[in-house]
Amino acid sequence: MKMDIQFNEDALSKLLQSERAQSALRGLHDNANRIFADALRDREGKSVDQIKSEIDRRIRIENDGNLGEPILTNIATIIHDGRKVWMEADGRVMADD
Repeated sequence: MKMDIQFNEDALSKLLQSERAQSALRGLHDNANRIFADALRDREGKSVDQIKSEIDRRIRIENDGNLGEPILTNIATIIHDGRKVWMEADGRVMADD
């Protein structure tokens, strides 16, 4: 069976811009930044895979989601190298040079 799903782009845009949606996104954003900061603080002696597993576990539990590959490995590698990672309000993940 094939389903053809169409979205009303204007309605979706309004929904995502609503205060309730923005509040939920801010919560996810703030929590992801705490997870990244904790991983940076606790990185000493951990491999990239260990850091990646911890970030993945916490994102799945605390944000009920996942980052997917390759972004998860990239974040873990950057943190392993001692650089700060953060998520912008629009969902982009940024890192110190």
